[in-house]
Amino acid sequence: MATRRHVSANYLTSAEAAAYLRFRGSSGIRAAVRRRELLPDRAGPRGVHLFTKETLDRFVRARAQSLGRLVLRAVPGVDHGKEDATSRHHGTGEEPIRDPGAGNLPAYRASKEVRRTEMALRVTGT
Repeated sequence: MATRRHVSANYLTSAEAAAYLRFRGSSGIRAAVRRRELLPDRAGPRGVHLFTKETLDRFVRARAQSLGRLVLRAVPGVDHGKEDATSRHHGTGEEPIRDPGAGNLPAYRASKEVRRTEMALRVTGT
């Protein structure tokens, strides 16, 4: 990994880019480079990938948009046509979460559960 004395302050190494983007490690950055989703701005000493914060921000926006996760904030004072839309709020969070139980399993899962129970009964001899 390159040290700060060899790299300009304007550029981030792969490890620093991973920390900036809150990735678990630099392997995610290297994988994005390998898939050509993220192109390094420069190559540092010993072939280290170097990125600017602007490049990383563009990468995150493009990735969020391609995955359908980009949420645009509403501009205050502009009608976005949401008056007629139904609210997606489904409670206050104080309601208990119901256990779906075995009765709500799909048919193929329910049959597996029955077979497991029968096998357990055979093994125990009950």
